[in-house]
Amino acid sequence: MEHPLVGQLKDLSLEQLQGKLQEINKRLSFSYKTGNQALIHQLQLVQSSYQEEYNRKMKDLMPKDDDNDHNDKIDIS
Repeated sequence: MEHPLVGQLKDLSLEQLQGKLQEINKRLSFSYKTGNQALIHQLQLVQSSYQEEYNRKMKDLMPKDDDNDHNDKIDIS
């Protein structure tokens, strides 16, 4: 679930996303220490939005497996 006030994350680089995630984690840690449940919930929503975009960008960097590399192999199952 994305936080409605985060805005467009697609324009951020991986480094910027990592920096934001670290900042959010620091704030989340402080919120847990103070016991502010409303703030914890909001920060978790923001964190999931940034994490989803980070994962999407990392997935785009990984080579796609077309499964054509193993067409000449014999299936023994």
